[in-house]
Amino acid sequence: MPIMDLDDTSNQKQEKYISKELFKDHWLYPYIVPIWNKKNLDEVLLDLKMIEKLPSYREKGRVYRNLFLKNKGESDIEQVKKLNEKFKKCKNTNMDIFLQKCLDSVNSF
Repeated sequence: MPIMDLDDTSNQKQEKYISKELFKDHWLYPYIVPIWNKKNLDEVLLDLKMIEKLPSYREKGRVYRNLFLKNKGESDIEQVKKLNEKFKKCKNTNMDIFLQKCLDSVNSF
């Protein structure tokens, strides 16, 4: 599951990425699920009101560390479930597909 911020490329490549056409000649094509963020993850987090303002390049590490997993076992799974529910409500990403796959993988062990 490649993950791409769509602000880094042309509209044509964005469309080909989202539709999966960009991968049509790749031998893993049947298994590829393009994950995308319109414009980028920071914009998605702002849209979801998970951050108050767009972080500068220097602030991103701190912002992401404060937002995401802390390696606390079972509480991490609950945190991912809550995050997944937020992403499901956002039209600017399909990150919920990736998170659901991660949750399904955890449940299979």
